[in-house]
Amino acid sequence: MISDLTEDQKKWVERTGFGRLLDFTLELIPANLAYNVFQIFDPNTVSLNLNNELIPIMEEDVYEVLGLPCGRESITLGTYDYYRSRIDEWSAQFKTEKESTQVTVAKLVQLIKNQGLTQNFKFNFLLVLSNVLIGTPIYSYIDRQMLRLHGNLDECYRYNWAEFLISYLVSATKSWNENASSHFRGSAIFLTVRIIIIYIYQFILFRTSNNY
Repeated sequence: MISDLTEDQKKWVERTGFGRLLDFTLELIPANLAYNVFQIFDPNTVSLNLNNELIPIMEEDVYEVLGLPCGRESITLGTYDYYRSRIDEWSAQFKTEKESTQVTVAKLVQLIKNQGLTQNFKFNFLLVLSNVLIGTPIYSYIDRQMLRLHGNLDECYRYNWAEFLISYLVSATKSWNENASSHFRGSAIFLTVRIIIIYIYQFILFRTSNNY
């Protein structure tokens, strides 16, 4: 999605607070690696258990890894009824009511390619972001909760997306621990990349100390 954004769309992404995502690329995460990562995240202490050492997950870590803003305002979601007109307007992008309820991330990416800097583009961008980086839905179709976002789409930097991701990660992990055969809904991308960064940092420290 990022590579196909127009210049105007990229400028909006930067203005609203997600500029660091413009340089973020990731092709895939090996399934076995992701599964092992899920097992070492402790939702009760919100930390990673690496070699019997608890490494806390902080909001700053989310910003460092994914570039998601840590604004002062918590993200809140309104009810479906409150945002009914907004949701109906967004749904009008699709040919049929059935199609509007069976939307995939890939479908949104295709829509974005043909949209200008419209309100629907902004929501589609946030929906892709939330469904890929923050939490993955249980089923094949997207979670549309970002359509109920309270706030100004042009000032996403005001909101604490890192807090939202961590909260989602904690609840998703607790649910997964209760039923490990279920789909993991938390941010596998964040956890995996964070652990890779930790190991790289530890490797550098090890090499540096040995040089001395």
